[in-house]
Amino acid sequence: MTRRELGELEAALLRLKSVRDELAANLMTLGVKKMESLEKRLALVQTHLVERALADNSKTPLPTHAEVALTIRDARAVLNLNQAQLAERLGVHFATVSRWERGVLSMRRSTWKLLLKLAAEGRRE
Repeated sequence: MTRRELGELEAALLRLKSVRDELAANLMTLGVKKMESLEKRLALVQTHLVERALADNSKTPLPTHAEVALTIRDARAVLNLNQAQLAERLGVHFATVSRWERGVLSMRRSTWKLLLKLAAEGRRE
C-alpha cells in the first residue's frame, strides 16, 4: 500500500470517527447512554484496516518465537498496557497475546508489523 493510499485510509477513518460522534449525539438524545460496544467495534474495524494496509507478500523471514515474546513484553511496557488491552489494539484475543509472550505461538506478518508500529508510536510519545 502506498503512502497516498495510507493517507486516504487515515482520512476515511477520521470521517468515520466524525460520523460516529454524530451518531453518538443522536443516540444520546434517544436515551442510549452506553457507547462502549460501538467504540469497541470501531476500534476493531480500525485495527483490521490498519492490519490489511500493513500486510504485504514480502519474503522476509518472520521473527522467532523468542523475538516475538521479547517484542510483546517491550511493547506492553512502552505502551503501559496489560495483555487484554494490547490484544484489543491488535484485534486478537488476550490468550493469543499470552501465548506470544510465552513464546508458544507464532505471529502473522501483518500483526507483527502492526505490533512494531504500535511500539514505535509508543516510543515517540
